Amino acid sequence: MQRVVPQRGFSLLEMIIVLIILSVLSIIVIPIFLNEKEEIKELTHNTNIRLLKVNAKRYLVSENVSLPQTDIIQGMYDKGYISEIPENPLKTGDYIVAVDINGNITVTLEIQ
Repeated sequence: MQRVVPQRGFSLLEMIIVLIILSVLSIIVIPIFLNEKEEIKELTHNTNIRLLKVNAKRYLVSENVSLPQTDIIQGMYDKGYISEIPENPLKTGDYIVAVDINGNITVTLEIQ
């Protein structure tokens, strides 16, 4: 007499249930990660603006730049006040650092 050995593994129904659960979880989780990615880009953009303003103040004081200036970002880079010209993570244009006659610094985006 032969012994019947129970088969090990998952039935088709169990596999379908697992796939349904995984697909529902992915439908919930993927949009959350996509939204966080956009928030990180926005945060990086705002940080770039703050750092450009701080370094622009240092550049203006140390280099005795005549005012007004329409874009000083290249001069800041050339003199070592910034290690690289930051790229806009939102991809809406390049940064422009301008200084008015009163020494007020504005960071805007060049419209492409």
